[in-house]
Amino acid sequence: MQCQRCQFENMPGQPRCFKCNSILEDQKNIADVHPPRMPSWQRPFRRVSRLLRRGKVDPDRDRRPNNQLAWMNKHRFLLWTVIRGIIPGLAHARQKRFRQIRWYMAGWLLCMALAGWMFSLPLSWTFLGMAAALHAWIALDMGARDTLDNTLDRLWVLMVTFALIFVAYALLIRVMPRDFSFQRTPLMIPSAEIQGGDMLLLRDVEDPSQILPRGTLVQFRAAAIGRGDRVDAIGQIVGLPNEVVTIHERVYYVNGMKLAVEEYPVPGWLTSAHHQIGVRPGEYFISSEYRVRGRQNRMNQVIKELCLVSGSEVESRATMLWWPLHRRHSLRQD
Repeated sequence: MQCQRCQFENMPGQPRCFKCNSILEDQKNIADVHPPRMPSWQRPFRRVSRLLRRGKVDPDRDRRPNNQLAWMNKHRFLLWTVIRGIIPGLAHARQKRFRQIRWYMAGWLLCMALAGWMFSLPLSWTFLGMAAALHAWIALDMGARDTLDNTLDRLWVLMVTFALIFVAYALLIRVMPRDFSFQRTPLMIPSAEIQGGDMLLLRDVEDPSQILPRGTLVQFRAAAIGRGDRVDAIGQIVGLPNEVVTIHERVYYVNGMKLAVEEYPVPGWLTSAHHQIGVRPGEYFISSEYRVRGRQNRMNQVIKELCLVSGSEVESRATMLWWPLHRRHSLRQD
């Protein structure tokens, strides 16, 4: 084997040169570290390729610290923590700690159910407040202390979570559709188990030109004698358009046909005298409670002013007896 340094011929298999003690290597494993220079005609193309490579992404770019990316990841985690706090029980379920709050969740569901069952009543706001308090307590125990290391981050998450919970329960009060409302009735109708002071669930009348059936409880714009304006009132439709309503001995007669007192009671302000009122087209004869004093000499005119109501003044109709709970039921719509 010839030495590359001194050109001495050594015996095959000898690791070092016998003459200069250089390391002997196989020719096929020797790498040429001085390649020939690039031809001159290729150099302009190499310059162009270098210019094109200037816009190439650095492969080590992702390994370098990126403050903006770290900020986004941090706030994304904080936002996810807030969402877990808003949904009651989600954080505990993901952390496999739901058993610790099972009674709080049961109390929250019970309070929400009672608040919905007693909607619009003073007691419903009490149950809704209790549900909000349990919700806040569950959010406080969602484990932000274990998942967040910074105290400011913990405070930020809790403050945002409590603020969103407050907004959610404030908006929950307005969840009732706009075409529904609640009103207390002064009427007492034995056949419908309605007494004075009961609360009715009302729904807006979609088509004022549609004739409502007899016996329907409605909210309408009642005339205020001596004031010249109208106020909201609850009444019962007794007479339909083009009918004749007669009041005799505290009983209603429509076109000579007697109406059941249990279904169509006569209000207490009407006297026992005989009155006969004709209902014009587009109007209803609506019975309701009024305070009428010192007008007995012209009672027939007062009845026309108070009880004859235009169909356009009827705003909504009762669909359900809402309160008290033990007498809650739907009202007839035929």
